[in-house]
Amino acid sequence: MYRWGDGFGGKEGMRIIQAGIIDDKSALDNLRPALEMFIEDRVKWISAVEGLAQHEGMPPP
Repeated sequence: MYRWGDGFGGKEGMRIIQAGIIDDKSALDNLRPALEMFIEDRVKWISAVEGLAQHEGMPPP
């Protein structure tokens, strides 16, 4: 369901949640992202989340 570890090239303890696995929509209110990755691959009809750091790839460690 999610990955957790230091092997992603990101920050220690970073978690990556796979899209489409959260069944309880109310849980999304408590799971606000801290940053956006791979923004160059974002589809044109989805805009950036205001206030989040934007990274073209993995964030620096």
